[in-house]
Amino acid sequence: MKLTLHVWRQKNAEDRGRMVRYEVPGVNEHMSFLEMLDMLNERLTEKGEDPIAFDHDCREGICGMCGMMINGTPRLSCAAFLREYYPHPVRVEPLANFPVERDLVIVASRHHGLPVAYAPL
Repeated sequence: MKLTLHVWRQKNAEDRGRMVRYEVPGVNEHMSFLEMLDMLNERLTEKGEDPIAFDHDCREGICGMCGMMINGTPRLSCAAFLREYYPHPVRVEPLANFPVERDLVIVASRHHGLPVAYAPL
């Protein structure tokens, strides 16, 4: 299956940023967004393009580091699966109300309540 993504790309905190469209073939409905982003980044790197920057750590829905906005809703990318969105295009952005460091990476601290605030119950 092939997924159409619109991903927020921003080189650094001073850059204005923009949405970039990607077609991601070879994905399946059982993949998490985190796995799909890994696959897309491998392909971007092979083509000599900059990979999409995003945070992650445990890959088990515990730490909250992989939080991002998926179609306007805050989600953990390790716990959001492609079957929830396919066949429609998907918009992926950094978490709202946080400064962006690069692409999908936000600037957060313990003061902001992360990662605890985004850990599933």
